[in-house]
Parts: sequence; structure tokens; C-alpha cells
Amino acid sequence: MTKEELIQKLQNIEWTDFEVKKAKAELPKNI
Repeated sequence: MTKEELIQKLQNIEWTDFEVKKAKAELPKNI
């Protein structure tokens, strides 16, 4: 794995984590 691939993977993980947190924050409004 190259350094670029590692950085890309970390960015994808962070983005996914952010999306999950955002979705959880919006859940109570939708219920």
C-alpha cells in the first residue's frame, strides 16, 4: 500500500464516520 492509498483510506473512514454521526443526529427529528 502506498502512502497515497493510505491517506485515501483514512479520508474515506473519516467521511463515513461523519456521515454516520450526521445520520444519528437527524434520527430523532424523523421519528
